[in-house]
Amino acid sequence: MIDSSSENDRYMSVDEAARYLSVSPQTLMRYIRAGEIPVHRIGARLLRLQRSEIDAWVQSQGA
Repeated sequence: MIDSSSENDRYMSVDEAARYLSVSPQTLMRYIRAGEIPVHRIGARLLRLQRSEIDAWVQSQGA
């Protein structure tokens, strides 16, 4: 059995998060550059998004 709380805390790449949100990676990067969606930078270039933070962001957008 998969623990759903650990699934919500999972970090996703930009491509994975874009698929999760049903948007293109370019659209997601536009949100990230605008500071609209929370992102974690690992080093200079690697970006990761936490699923629970994405879900909270979607809720805050009224979706």
